[in-house]
Amino acid sequence: METLQVANRWWRWVVRGSESVLKNTIDNLDGRLPSKWVRVTGDDLKPLGSDVGPNSYAYELPPTETRAGVLLTIDRVRDAELRGRRLWFTPLTFDRQPTNISTAWNEVVVFLDEGVLPAAKAAGASTWDPSPDEVFMGELPAEVASRLREFSTSSQKRLPLNREESERWQSFVISAFRMRAVVDPDQFVDWLVTAGWGTADARELSTQFFEQCRLLSRFSEEVTAA
Repeated sequence: METLQVANRWWRWVVRGSESVLKNTIDNLDGRLPSKWVRVTGDDLKPLGSDVGPNSYAYELPPTETRAGVLLTIDRVRDAELRGRRLWFTPLTFDRQPTNISTAWNEVVVFLDEGVLPAAKAAGASTWDPSPDEVFMGELPAEVASRLREFSTSSQKRLPLNREESERWQSFVISAFRMRAVVDPDQFVDWLVTAGWGTADARELSTQFFEQCRLLSRFSEEVTAA
């Protein structure tokens, strides 16, 4: 999974339940933490200062010679939810080696998938863990996301586009440009492939999107200058 997708998953998942259910979730997690993960409590929390409040639970994965360590918190929100919050990467055990952040992000996925979510389900909590589709669409303005879905669902999922498909595509591009939508190219390709497009066509559409946005930007600058 791409780093950006992992980060968005960590900061978007939600566990909901009563105060006792949330407590049982943390108890279950502490009782069966994924390998090498440890709960951070007491004086070990002092270096973090105000970053870890009374409604926070801190966990750490120590660094190794080939992977950065991870320190993260789960926060209790309004006594009704648990959410992934702060996250830090800690140095390797030997500074002379390069920090492998991507591998550390993979360990965050393990902590979520093998720790938090099973613990919540065992406690009877409800969970929401966004899919890559939901993560990508959640980053887009609602109108832009709607136009992209309309284009993709009504198309034949292959290039070249016919006239109607081209009109819907242009509507999406113009909407994204006007609303200054931030689109990650790798996530865009992944989303298109998941939606049924071939990989080559998905990459071509992503390339066209950014080229067309650049043309719109240049045209807008020329009109403003005139």
